[in-house]
Amino acid sequence: MIKTLEKNAPFQPQVPVVSQDGLSTPRQLMPFSPIGRETIRKLSLPGKFPSDIRMSTSRKVYRNEDFHARLKDPVGYRAE
Repeated sequence: MIKTLEKNAPFQPQVPVVSQDGLSTPRQLMPFSPIGRETIRKLSLPGKFPSDIRMSTSRKVYRNEDFHARLKDPVGYRAE
């Protein structure tokens, strides 16, 4: 038997979110960032975007806590 939704059940789409803690790859963060990959690279050099953490020679990740801090204050953000 195939399960179906009830006719009166409200549809609730799943909204993607970035967790407050943990690590995320640039690909996971791109839907939430209004800037592109090259701009992120340029902003991370003077410390205006969170610095990346190298997991290997070809894999980098960002701390979600730093990413949320950058989203809250994009102009005043400075990487520690």
